[in-house]
Amino acid sequence: TGVQTCALPICGVLFEGNTVFRNAYQGIFYEISSGGTIRNNIVGQNGERWPWLYGGQIMLGTARTTLITGNTVEVGTAYGNGITIVWSNRPPHDALGNRVTDNDVTFLAPRGVSGLRTDFAGGDAIYTSSKFANNRYHAPNPAHEHFEGAGNGDRDLVAQQRTGQDLGSTIDGVVRPRVWSCAMLASVKR
Repeated sequence: TGVQTCALPICGVLFEGNTVFRNAYQGIFYEISSGGTIRNNIVGQNGERWPWLYGGQIMLGTARTTLITGNTVEVGTAYGNGITIVWSNRPPHDALGNRVTDNDVTFLAPRGVSGLRTDFAGGDAIYTSSKFANNRYHAPNPAHEHFEGAGNGDRDLVAQQRTGQDLGSTIDGVVRPRVWSCAMLASVKR
């Protein structure tokens, strides 16, 4: 994992202005925590060793009331996912009240997803309490099923919006891969 909070309840962490790439697990991982903000980061090519939604470039793992905004995310051609929220059965913690908005997410291939899920029965409140909205997505095939949410299976953006997620979000076919290297860090404004 590139940047992570420990699996302890932590409140109000700010992840801002980071460039995180080529990590075996998640890029930015906020777990068992609340009230965080993940904004204005550049994150990509992470998640090679995690299946399902756990390989997110940015991932909330049973974290609540967190804002994810203004990030630039790139999902690789062979592995990883975009921005993901997973609610695992770890009482008393939950993944409710999160907002994912105004991010720019590029899928380099017809694979990888962004979205939210619960991995236990009884966690359906995540689908109405945590929201994705007003994000910009880019993919080689905008009709591909790059989204995960209520119900089973992946879906395209139109179907995702029918579930109440990603309202105001757009997807286009303009894909501009980044060149990921430590040299790019010199140009990042601090």
